Amino acid sequence: MNQSSIPPGLMFRSFLTVASSYVLTQILFFGSAYFLGSLFFPQFMDFFHLDEAAQLKMMAENPQAAIPIPMFWWMVVLNSIACVAVGWLAAKTAPFGKFQHGIFLAVLLFVMFLQVVVADPLAKKWMDLIYLAVLPVSVLVGAKRGSRGFIVKEDV
Repeated sequence: MNQSSIPPGLMFRSFLTVASSYVLTQILFFGSAYFLGSLFFPQFMDFFHLDEAAQLKMMAENPQAAIPIPMFWWMVVLNSIACVAVGWLAAKTAPFGKFQHGIFLAVLLFVMFLQVVVADPLAKKWMDLIYLAVLPVSVLVGAKRGSRGFIVKEDV
């Protein structure tokens, strides 16, 4: 069996592509929450002034008091757009296997949100399940687009 080996430099670049894309998704995720909360939803920002026990109690009993439903849906929309962009960027910067890097990033996001679903209280699970379903798919859409380019030529 003859396998071609990938040089260590390309493997390191591949790792950096996925790792930096994952970090970027997290920055955009929390950045969009802060942006929306500080501009339009002051009760979200008030949530951070509570002590940790009060925060945990509020999230277990009524997470909509901390994260209003309109804010949640705006976050889903903004984070979906951001994940499409990050998936596209990951495919464009990958040294090889462009779509495969997007798949790996989508799997990382899926596992991360799966851990959140398991850990969060029952009242908040529906929010986490929506993120679990939407954001990895958004990354795949962006990665598919980034691996094919902007203009798709049809076979004649």
